[in-house]
Amino acid sequence: MVSQGVLASLATLVEILTSEGDGIIVPLPAYQPFIRIVTNFKRNLLPWPLAYDHQNRRFSLDWEGLESLLPSAKAMIFCSPHNPTGLTFSHDELVALCSLCAKHQVTVISDEIHSDLAFRPHHSLIEAAAGTGCDVIVLMSPSKTFNIAGEHYSLTLFSNSEMRDLFIRRRDQLYGGSVSTTAIALATAAYREGGPHLAFLIDYLRQQARFVEQYLWERVPSLSFIAPQASFIALIDCRGIYRLVEQDAALHSELYNPALSPNGGLLSRFFGQRASVAMNDGTWFGGDAYRHFVRFNFASPRLCVSGALERMANAVDELQKRYS
Repeated sequence: MVSQGVLASLATLVEILTSEGDGIIVPLPAYQPFIRIVTNFKRNLLPWPLAYDHQNRRFSLDWEGLESLLPSAKAMIFCSPHNPTGLTFSHDELVALCSLCAKHQVTVISDEIHSDLAFRPHHSLIEAAAGTGCDVIVLMSPSKTFNIAGEHYSLTLFSNSEMRDLFIRRRDQLYGGSVSTTAIALATAAYREGGPHLAFLIDYLRQQARFVEQYLWERVPSLSFIAPQASFIALIDCRGIYRLVEQDAALHSELYNPALSPNGGLLSRFFGQRASVAMNDGTWFGGDAYRHFVRFNFASPRLCVSGALERMANAVDELQKRYS
């Protein structure tokens, strides 16, 4: 089904498939609008934190945590590949997820907007759900892959025809199915002719991620790059400098004024003010538990990325000289 964007479709699905007070599982850290959609509709947010291995800089699914949440849930908002960790999932992992959700009659809505940009074969949840009895809805779009988010074009795939019909009815009530001719033409051309571009892009992003990881490893070892398995964004673990940033904020409160960046946090303000690099603060993805992270977008020419990294490195050097 074609509609005007992944988030609009997700909000519509939450509205029609759940009721006020129903529990919705959201893996954390999470793309912040997922959380906002749940709370805007007065559903009960059930956070499912991913396990994080600090030593190996690796996130993974916490199966024990999931099983404790499923009895209280009506639906789950999944993200594959995962934003912001860059984590991808094996077919077996997705089958296990669908099997557990089917057991508790939990519908899974899977945002797979980054799937075209996976660095290894992507397994769609709708394929993994086959034979498990799990109701799955997959949201996709060419917007990230071909940089056409402004055209508001997305696709919604259903394993359950009744849910599909409910979605179409509500989408049409909200006039959300009317997509511009330009958007249709762009999406069609991208999917038909964009293969060579996509192959080049994935290789470029993979090399770019390696460059960022190597740079930080050699130049700024106090920052740990969480190497993504997909797309153009990645988390950087900054716990090695966090206490120093707290000291800087205590002495220079004017640089860390929340009124100047209401959606920011301590680390995003540090890098913004001290390095002129804008990043999402980890708190934006799930609160204080992720305060040690920032999300870095490396989808730029190498010269731009290397310049940003150099400014970050210089800012950290100054921070350590000043407070260590």
